[in-house]
Amino acid sequence: MARRSMPKQQPYSRTKPRPLHRVLPIRHHASSIPFLLLPAVCLVLSGCVRPEPPADLVIINGTEPESLDPATIVGIPEMRLTKALFEGLVRLDPTNAQPIPALAERWDVSPDGKVYTFHLRTNATWSTGEPITSADVAYSWLRALSPATAGDYAGQLFYIKNAEAYYTGKIKDPAQVGIHALDAHTVRVELNDPLAFFLDLCTFPTLAVVPHQTIEKHDYRWLSVRPLPCSGAYELVAWRLNDKVRLRKNPHYWDAAHTQSDIIDILPTGSPNTALNLYETGVADIVWDKELVPSELLDVLTKRPDFHTWDYLGTYFNRFNVTRGPLTNELVRKAFALATDRERITRKITRGGEKPAFHFVPDGTANYQPPPGLPFDPEQGRRLLAQAGFPGGKSFPHLQYSFPSAASGAARLQGKIAVELQQMWRDGLGIVLRRPVAAGLRYFRFELDWRLQ
Repeated sequence: MARRSMPKQQPYSRTKPRPLHRVLPIRHHASSIPFLLLPAVCLVLSGCVRPEPPADLVIINGTEPESLDPATIVGIPEMRLTKALFEGLVRLDPTNAQPIPALAERWDVSPDGKVYTFHLRTNATWSTGEPITSADVAYSWLRALSPATAGDYAGQLFYIKNAEAYYTGKIKDPAQVGIHALDAHTVRVELNDPLAFFLDLCTFPTLAVVPHQTIEKHDYRWLSVRPLPCSGAYELVAWRLNDKVRLRKNPHYWDAAHTQSDIIDILPTGSPNTALNLYETGVADIVWDKELVPSELLDVLTKRPDFHTWDYLGTYFNRFNVTRGPLTNELVRKAFALATDRERITRKITRGGEKPAFHFVPDGTANYQPPPGLPFDPEQGRRLLAQAGFPGGKSFPHLQYSFPSAASGAARLQGKIAVELQQMWRDGLGIVLRRPVAAGLRYFRFELDWRLQ
């Protein structure tokens, strides 16, 4: 089941609804009221704190970020933030999603397709004014691969020569990894094999360029440094827990002339009702995710002109633990897939324009021709289940269905999907699962050590 859409509109009846995405937002922030009292107060108090300027753009991005370290983040909200702060060698063209130059102004590819030589822009500069060098690039990629970093997405670099061996500790010397700074502005990358989508991989946040010297000096506290050297279009001004993340235009960014907003505030909330209220009252300008829109209001919201949707390259999927129990049997897994009515879920639960997914790689992926996948056919699923030794679900153990979030709009949506799947598998296969559990952050730890079913 692929989630590919974003919110479009809003519920309350108005003659003229406010736009969800305002290009030039007009700020009417509740906090402007106490600001009016400050001049009088300053006449009495000897020391006054100047109020911070209002943001040009306020975005509801999701729950509080777990981190802003590109090498360790796993969530989409965090990735959106880090893309603003830390750029990679390549970025995607917003008009056609094709790789285009970012910190690298150009690159060469060897005839066998296994060696990429990136040439950095001579005007690529940290937000603190120092030049970004090839040593910063090599350090960033090797850090993402380091066992000490333990990044969940380090696998994005395993296509590079000896990268996986370095990550697993089989190779200790980083010089043996196919990432080499040839001079201040040239990086050579050696791959195991030709890889048609390597440039697309270079746009992933894990491969963003982070400040070498700052991290070496401050270790795990590096994100607390101010000013924090940033390689992206914005620099980090403040990160106040459960309040906001404030970004400011990076004046040293190589493409600063095209950066539209000077100050952006990112507000954290996982509550769809809170997100919608912040938008309706003018505190926020954009509610970024469909999961931050109350699902019960979708039928109303989608009719409004300020509700916008677009295709999103992502897939909602179920993961089976194939290392133990009945799910080690391929016939059982196929039976579950055949008994899953994806169209029913997109029609009844998600209701935001999502498309049923019958293959893992989402539609729209460049040069990819998907297999047909397994259709909804519970009768065939029952036959396969019987072949596996569980006719009508008889003697099938009571497995646990778990999902990640615990207290957010995403969690509520995942919970509804879990209940619907549980009903489908009971009706179609005769299999009764335990009550679905919202495992919260424990989900990711359990997933990594194979404790999930």
